[in-house]
Amino acid sequence: MEFTENGNKIVDVKKDGSESIEDNKNEKNKKRMERIDNELKYKSIYLNNNYTNATPNTKNSCAMELIDNFLEKEKETNKSQPWNKLNKKNKVEKIIHYCNVFSEENSFSESNNEELQRYLLKALDNKKFTKIKDINYNKEDGVIKDIPGLFFDKKKKIFTIKNQDNRVSTSKNLAPKTKKSKILSKKNKSRENKKD
Repeated sequence: MEFTENGNKIVDVKKDGSESIEDNKNEKNKKRMERIDNELKYKSIYLNNNYTNATPNTKNSCAMELIDNFLEKEKETNKSQPWNKLNKKNKVEKIIHYCNVFSEENSFSESNNEELQRYLLKALDNKKFTKIKDINYNKEDGVIKDIPGLFFDKKKKIFTIKNQDNRVSTSKNLAPKTKKSKILSKKNKSRENKKD
């Protein structure tokens, strides 16, 4: 096997003495594209529960159709998911829509609407809306109905989210400490001191 100065492989030498050179990069790119195509085929077969070995006759058109079908199914499944299963992009869109509706219902100004959007998006980034109970979300319509802890202070003109959980402290449920053991240990120490 012969190589050129650049490290490219010489595939064959023609009768007239010219050499055809195959670039290693092109070879690697072909292998990578074939691997990606095989991965896409595997994923589409796995997701569609289609375990037949039918391969498309025309690669490009069928591959594009498979990708389009996959994306359409993905859109349909994303629409009917509960709040905690939505991706961040969808959550941001739903929150912005809710802010607009909430501002219209409460006749807020444009600046208050923008402040509400900033506050809710910051709360989303801080993972305040991770649970289903944090937001009343209608998954059939894909609309946020209500955010239970959201309050607006008219004097300060700020939004706050109050925690609605009524949790009982675990320290209240613990048994009281026994004071007798401390008293006994003090008596024992005083007795030992007297003996010495």
